[in-house]
Amino acid sequence: MLLREIDQQQREISRFVDEVFASIPRRDTREWADCYLRGLLLDGDRKTVQRMAERLPGADVQALQQFVNQSSWDHLAVLHTLALRTTAGLDPDVWSLTDIPFLKTGRLTAGVARQWCEPLKRQANCQIAVVLNAVSSDASTPISWRLFLPAEWDSDPSRRRQAGIPDEIRHAERWMLALELLDQAVGWGLKPKTVVADSNYGRSAQFRRALHDRGLDFVLSVPPKMFAEPEAAPPTEGDDPNASRPHTTNARPADANYQWLPWNQGSDFPRSRFRAYPPQPATSATKKPLPPRGGSSPETTVLAEWPPGTRSATASWITNLSVDTPLQRLVDLAKADCRVQGDHQEIQTRLGLDHFQGRSWRGWHHHVTLVTAAHAYLTLRGLQAQSAARATCHVLR
Repeated sequence: MLLREIDQQQREISRFVDEVFASIPRRDTREWADCYLRGLLLDGDRKTVQRMAERLPGADVQALQQFVNQSSWDHLAVLHTLALRTTAGLDPDVWSLTDIPFLKTGRLTAGVARQWCEPLKRQANCQIAVVLNAVSSDASTPISWRLFLPAEWDSDPSRRRQAGIPDEIRHAERWMLALELLDQAVGWGLKPKTVVADSNYGRSAQFRRALHDRGLDFVLSVPPKMFAEPEAAPPTEGDDPNASRPHTTNARPADANYQWLPWNQGSDFPRSRFRAYPPQPATSATKKPLPPRGGSSPETTVLAEWPPGTRSATASWITNLSVDTPLQRLVDLAKADCRVQGDHQEIQTRLGLDHFQGRSWRGWHHHVTLVTAAHAYLTLRGLQAQSAARATCHVLR
C-alpha cells in the first residue's frame, strides 16, 4: 500500500487493531501494534523495524523495538482472536499444515540450526516454522505457528538463555508440533476441517494414526513409491488433456479407472490423470501402511497423479476419507496447498515475514503474529470486496 492509502484506511485499521489486540490492556501499547501493522502494510523493500520507522511519520524506532522484542503481550491471545475472526469471514473447508524456513546467520537466534531448507533443496542455517493455515476456495490465511526447536538446543542452557527460550519448550518432532496446532485450533472452538499436508507429515504413520484417533479427516501427500501403484499403467494415447468435455465427478467409478481432471483453481480443462485405489504395501518393509491397531487401518485410499505423457505417478496422497468420496473432491483437497504456497509467497515478499532481525523467542513470535494480523486484514478486506462485487453482479442481472 502507498502511504496515502494507509492514511485513507487509518480508521478501519485502528478498529481492526482494537478488536484483534483487545487482549493487550494498555492503549498506548496497542497504538504501537497499530504502528507496526501499518509498517507491514506500507510498500517498501524491507520490513525491518528501522526501515518501517523511517517510512511512517511519527514512528519511534526504540519504541517499536521494545514492543516487538521485550513487551510481554500474549501472542497466543491475539492469534486466538484472529483465528475466530478470519475463519468466520473465510469459511474454510481445509486445514493445511506447512513448514516455512527462515534463513539466518550465526547460532544465537532462537531455533537456528543447520538443517534441510526446502526452497534451497539443501542444508542451510535456518529456523523452521510449522504453520496451520485455513483454506477456502477464495483465499487462505495462517491461523497459528510453532517454531521448531532442534534437539541440539535442549543441551545448551547458555544458548537457550540468550535466545529467551522458556524452560518448558523442548525439542519435539515437527509432526508433534502440527498436532499441537490442530489441538489448539479445536480448543479455540474452530470447527475441524480436512487436514492436508506435505510428505514430511504424510509419511509418518504415527501422525496419520493421531489424526484418525482425533476424528480428523486427512488427505496427506506421500512419496510416490510409498504405496504400490496399480499394475495397469495409465494410457498415454487417446485422451487429450486439453479437450473440453464433460466429466463424471459426482461418484468414483467402480473400476477406479484413470480420469483426466482439472486441479488448477478456476480451470475448466483437465490437467492431469488421477486414479484412486486401495493402499497396498510397497515392496520395502519400511514403506508399508500403518498396521491395524485396535481395528482397521485408518487409510482407505491412495490418490495418485500422472501428468500428461508420464507412465509413473509423480505425486501421491493417502486419505482416510470414505471410499465413496468423489475423485474430483479428493483432487481438490490434495491440491489445496497450491493456494497456500501462493499466499505464503505474498506474506514473505509483501509483508516482510522473514525480514525480522531479532534473535529472541518472544520477538519472533510477536513478529509472525503481527504479520498474520496484517495478512488477515488484507484477506478479509479482499473477501468483502469480492462479496460486494458478486452482489452488484447479481443486482445487474
